[in-house]
Amino acid sequence: MSVFDQQSLNIEVFFKIYPSHGSGT
Repeated sequence: MSVFDQQSLNIEVFFKIYPSHGSGT
């Protein structure tokens, strides 16, 4: 399940770079 892990990280980074949803911070 390496791809899944990478995808999860990508999503996290994406949200960190694009905090458009305003969910979290």
